[in-house]
Amino acid sequence: FRKVNVPLIGLVENMAYFKCGNCDSKHYLFGQEGAQHTAKEMEIDVIGEIPIEQSIRELCDKGQPTVAAKPDSETAAMYRDIAQRVIDKLSTKDAPKGPTIVIED
Repeated sequence: FRKVNVPLIGLVENMAYFKCGNCDSKHYLFGQEGAQHTAKEMEIDVIGEIPIEQSIRELCDKGQPTVAAKPDSETAAMYRDIAQRVIDKLSTKDAPKGPTIVIED
């Protein structure tokens, strides 16, 4: 993205962990804090983590976003929190500017 001058506002770590349904603990199947290390190297923020969750896969396979299909779920709240962080970052005076589109006849 930087090579083509696309501004980065943050990093979201997908499949960050698996939350056990029996003991409620988080298991980091692919290691822990990988997104944090990458974000630090890239000098950007981590704006969220999404767990490995069977219902996300099942709903995506059906074309149903988690936030719409299960709006009261913990996962939907995670997505809304990430969306709010993006809005907050884009609402600051230092927010990256989008491209200027010029249409000529």
